Formats: sequence, structure tokens, C-alpha cells
Amino acid sequence: MPHRIQAMHEGLAMLLGATSALVASIISFLAEVPVEAFSGPAILDNERLRVVCLIGAIGGAILNLGIYPSHLPGIRPLVWKFTASVMCGVVFTPMVVHWTGVTANFDTLAFTSFIMAISGVGIVVKLIPAIQRFIFSKLGISTADPEIGPQGVPPPAATPVNPPGGPAKPD
Repeated sequence: MPHRIQAMHEGLAMLLGATSALVASIISFLAEVPVEAFSGPAILDNERLRVVCLIGAIGGAILNLGIYPSHLPGIRPLVWKFTASVMCGVVFTPMVVHWTGVTANFDTLAFTSFIMAISGVGIVVKLIPAIQRFIFSKLGISTADPEIGPQGVPPPAATPVNPPGGPAKPD
């Protein structure tokens, strides 16, 4: 492993270790602090509301496959996209309902999970490179680093050993 990549991995390990220790200490401190409970409905705790979210998310995932077809061949990319859409629909729906303050009934939950399944994967796909660029900028790593390679640029074509027409003949 090249020295720069090894140093980057060691730096990331140190960062993750320090972050884990910080999170653990904050959690142990916050366990003693009294807080008010979430005032809205606990959507994923209620079986009926959870099923409504799942129904809306499955519908949104099916429409997502139709609207934005996968450009990769085979069934595996479709299954991953469908699964990711359903997960985004179910996981993001309670947050969106809480933030918007809408009443959690069948109509609003089905619609919200439907929209989250369609848009959730696109949002996550756009956020991952942005988070990666942010972390790289904080670590001082350029995304155009020759060992890492520029983002989205294919490697240059290989130079042929024997050019067309055969090797050059001595004069």
C-alpha cells in the first residue's frame, strides 16, 4: 500500500476512534438529562402506520424504477435501487412528517413515503459525493490526487507497444 494511502487510513482510524469516544461520552452524559418526549405520533412504533409507510414506499419504488431506469445490465442494480427506494421511503417519512407538522393519517403517510421513495435515492446519491468532498477538504486531500484519481474521469488509454503497421524499420 502506498505511503500516502496508508497515512490517510491511519488518519481516518484516529479520527473515527476520537469521534467514537466523543459520541460515547456524550451519550453517557445525556442519559442523565431529562428531556421531553417527542410530541407527535411514533409512526414506526405503530404497526398500522408502519404498513402504510411501507405501502407508499413500495409504490414509489416501483414508479422510481419506471421513471429513472437503471443503465446497468442485469437484475442486481434494479433490486438494489428498489430496496434503497423502499428503505428511503420508510426511514425518511417520519422525519418529514415531524418537520412539516402534517397529521399522520393514511393519506399523508402514503403520499409522503411515496415521494420519499422516489426522491430519497437521488438525494442520498447527491449527498454522498458532497460529504466525501467535505471530508477530503478537511483532511487536506485533493480529489485530483494521482494516487486517488480525479472523480469521474476515466484513466487515459494505454499506448500500444507495437504501433499499427509494425515496428519501425532501421534505415
